[in-house]
Amino acid sequence: MLRLHRLEPWSVMKLSFAAAMVAFAALFTAVAVLYPVLSGLGFFAWLQNTVTTIFTSGTPAEAHQVASWFAASQIFGWTAIIGVVGVVLFTALSTIGSVIYSLIARKLGDVEITLRETD
Repeated sequence: MLRLHRLEPWSVMKLSFAAAMVAFAALFTAVAVLYPVLSGLGFFAWLQNTVTTIFTSGTPAEAHQVASWFAASQIFGWTAIIGVVGVVLFTALSTIGSVIYSLIARKLGDVEITLRETD
C-alpha cells in the first residue's frame, strides 16, 4: 500500500502546463481543420446572413461589419486567446489544487493507494 502524502507544486505545475499546451495544440488543430470545411459548406455565409437579418437593419456597412466577425483571422485570433487563457487557468488551478491537497492531507490524512501486479 502506498500513501499519497504530498504533491510537489512545481512538478504539478510543469505537468499541467504540458498537458494544457497539448490541449491547446489540439484545439487549434481542430479549428484549423474545421474552419475550411465549414466555410466550404457555406456555413459561415448562412450564419452571416442569419445574424445580419436578426441584428441589423440590413445596410451594406452593417453587413460588412457582420462579415468580419466570421473571417478566418477573427476565428483564429479568438481561438488563440481562448487557448492561452485556458493554459494559464489550467496551470494555475492545478498548482493551487496541489497545494490545497497537500495542506488537507497533512491535517486529515493521506490518500491510500494499493498497487499490485497482475499475471
